[in-house]
Amino acid sequence: MGIKVMKIEIRELKSSHLEETDKLFEKCLRDLLKREGLSHDQQLFDEEVRRLERMVRESLTDDRIRFYAAFTGDSVVGTIALFEPGDLVRCGLTPEPGCLEVGGVYIHPDHQRQGVAQSLLAFAEDELLRLGHDFYYLDAGFKSSQQYWVSRFGNADVLLRDYWGQGAHHMIWKRWLGGGEVRSFGCDGKVSVNEGIRGVE
Repeated sequence: MGIKVMKIEIRELKSSHLEETDKLFEKCLRDLLKREGLSHDQQLFDEEVRRLERMVRESLTDDRIRFYAAFTGDSVVGTIALFEPGDLVRCGLTPEPGCLEVGGVYIHPDHQRQGVAQSLLAFAEDELLRLGHDFYYLDAGFKSSQQYWVSRFGNADVLLRDYWGQGAHHMIWKRWLGGGEVRSFGCDGKVSVNEGIRGVE
């Protein structure tokens, strides 16, 4: 059976969407932590919700953060963001001045596997090209998120070994945007937190 593709509209988030995006983040994180076997970790849930809510609100006044949402009718079913590379990306490499990271990708549990994430990513890549960028960074720490991005991009370009504990790595991708086709650096690097990009094995 093929995947049903939703008809959505993607546009930049406004202050009028805050209440709905807050509920979306809570719903998505409850589902994500359950799949990760971390549904008992209330502190992690609270920290992640607060981080996302803060980013959305900062995007309303800070041009360095751009938050977009996928709508079906008046309902928000997914989000994606462009922003300066965060601390986790900087643990693994030294980002070039002015480059951006893609993150904040959250899809309502009832609308996953319906092409929403794919449409949001395509939109973000088009926006990056419009802004004059030819690559971006993306990272993932949760195992289910890592599985999704590995299935799309292949192995991570940088691996922060045991960053979240024994056997719990953090993954970073650096993706080129060229001629309408996205390509990975393809170095399949495996580095530790302390070694940085020079520690590629």
